[in-house]
Amino acid sequence: MQHSFEFRIIRYEPDARRGERVNIGLAVMSGKAVQVHLLKNMAKALALSPQVKFHLSLQADLQDMLSELHTSQGLDSVGKIGAFSLS
Repeated sequence: MQHSFEFRIIRYEPDARRGERVNIGLAVMSGKAVQVHLLKNMAKALALSPQVKFHLSLQADLQDMLSELHTSQGLDSVGKIGAFSLS
């Protein structure tokens, strides 16, 4: 049995005017399920915006949000979600 997966790169861009962004993880889709995998070290993201605190719940929050969007609209329709975007 073969499985196919799609993925999108999760990018963090705190200020679009500066044009600085960093890849912080992957959203992996298999069927209707979405799994979010984030980097363990957010040093690069913190360098762009040191005042932001990345909470431990960020991965779960992104997974819930992307799962809902994936089933309702599809992730291809997602542009930017706050400071986060998908490839």
